Amino acid sequence: TRRLIQQHITRNDPFALIYIETLNLKEFTTKTGAEGRDKALRHMARALHLCGESLKMEDYAHGHLGGGYFICMTPIDMAEAYCTKVVKSWHKHMTKFYENPSLNVSYDEAVAQDEVLDLTMCVTYREMGIHATAAQLLETVSKIHKIANNDGEPGIHIDRRVL
Repeated sequence: TRRLIQQHITRNDPFALIYIETLNLKEFTTKTGAEGRDKALRHMARALHLCGESLKMEDYAHGHLGGGYFICMTPIDMAEAYCTKVVKSWHKHMTKFYENPSLNVSYDEAVAQDEVLDLTMCVTYREMGIHATAAQLLETVSKIHKIANNDGEPGIHIDRRVL
């Protein structure tokens, strides 16, 4: 991940860096086991890929960081549209994760316990000519993520300081 970010920085490319957390994955895994977790993570990876593909973005990349964490790079002007599309796709299919009776949890139970699989997407930008290292960009999305977690709100959280 750092290497890909650094390549864009070295080429002086502008880009958006998006950090994604699948919320409540631990609770979901406890109730559904590895099968449910793996199904959710495969869906997330597929949604990221298909949303990037459908927006026909050049220089789009995404990767799985492990667990419920992913990272994406998009053109700056496409970042919000991409995030919105991913969240919409995720919410459209979310209830399907709970449909298998062998998974031991229903969607309504997850809602009642405030343990529904959801997303937090944290976005920062690297504009052309702005000097920022991969570590600095990752630190920025980490700070945005920390603020988002403190607020307790899933959704899209954007660093607008550079716009």
